[in-house]
Amino acid sequence: MHGDTVIDADQLVRITSLHRGFLYQHLYAAACLLRFKTAGMHRLLVERDEDLEAVLPGRHLYLQVKTRSRPLQWGDVSGAVDGFAAVRARHTEGKRSGQPQLVIVANMPPGPQLAAKMEAADWPGDVTVLTPQAALPQEWLPPAWSDLEEGIAWCTHEAAQVPFSSLAPLTLVWKLAARVIYACTGHGDQAFTADTVEDLHEQFVKEPQTFPVLAHDYLPQADQPALLTDDRVRLITGFSGAGKTAWAAHAAQHCPEPLTYFDTVALTADAVAGGLARELAARHLNTDQRTGLPPASGIDLLRAVHHQLDGTSVAVVLDNVHRLSATRARTGTAGCAASRGSPEGLSGSGAAGQAPAAEDAYASAAPPVAW
Repeated sequence: MHGDTVIDADQLVRITSLHRGFLYQHLYAAACLLRFKTAGMHRLLVERDEDLEAVLPGRHLYLQVKTRSRPLQWGDVSGAVDGFAAVRARHTEGKRSGQPQLVIVANMPPGPQLAAKMEAADWPGDVTVLTPQAALPQEWLPPAWSDLEEGIAWCTHEAAQVPFSSLAPLTLVWKLAARVIYACTGHGDQAFTADTVEDLHEQFVKEPQTFPVLAHDYLPQADQPALLTDDRVRLITGFSGAGKTAWAAHAAQHCPEPLTYFDTVALTADAVAGGLARELAARHLNTDQRTGLPPASGIDLLRAVHHQLDGTSVAVVLDNVHRLSATRARTGTAGCAASRGSPEGLSGSGAAGQAPAAEDAYASAAPPVAW
């Protein structure tokens, strides 16, 4: 910066306020995209008859988004409220389907005059003003935020619940906001559908881990355990280099049951549950089952995958579990044992002397098999 002040300070205030208002609107649209599946939405339209339109089963929500630096006045919303009569008439005439509702989303509470009008008997029953202090007219709707920082934080938290997204939550938020801006220019008929939203989320589901390839012929060891037993959870322990992973890789080649290999070596305990859920979904769930998973992450996502696996026998080999401390592993992977009704034969490969940490992580598991 050159250090000099702007020549027209009033213009600077107007421009920054204008951009703040547009960004708030675009972030709210991104929030609606993040809630698209939860709402059961058919389409989200931008910059048509209103800032946003959410087309839902039997309903059509018209959303006008406003930001103000003072309490909301009647003059701020009168045009939208009066103009909604024409929209209402289109639905009454059957030209548009669904029950119409106008929701005015604002960052400030209503002023005294507007608050009095909203309490009057002649206030339209299908018009709602949503502010940070007001209750949500629809459970799925994002709340109104007091400022941009609150909106960014809310969207980032919501983006973290998108199953298997390959993008960092904040990156996904900015991507969605940018695509909303692009749609506002007329791209794609200014509409988002279920298919386009799924693509925007970049939900990356594939099986990135497989059993290591044996570099030489495997020589079975005396008294080596069977890969699959009736035990729900087992620990296969031994010194580093004893051949635990080689044993598992060789046994997997002759195993008739579906197997999933998951190496925890590069993961923190917090990331294990979500990573394992990704592996199981990639190998054992079809497209409809994966898209049917609820917004969740971590242990909740692993439980959701387990629910989809109901009735399917699955064996999971976890490698290098000795690298996870008992406390952190319990937090990150307790659901592996707690929700293991269908995934069977969970086994860990760890170093001798440290195996009890992994044993603690799988509470209620069968006694470990030492090897």
